[in-house]
Amino acid sequence: MRSIFFLSFLASFKKVIQLSIINKIQWCFTQAMWKHRYLKITKMQ
Repeated sequence: MRSIFFLSFLASFKKVIQLSIINKIQWCFTQAMWKHRYLKITKMQ
């Protein structure tokens, strides 16, 4: 019984880690995009 609970806990923990990593990557990507856009706008002026 305990091992099943532990395995399910591990699986959910893994999912949370994967989601946080994906969120971090997406956030970094959007930050880079905005920086690029901002630089483009400032260069044009």
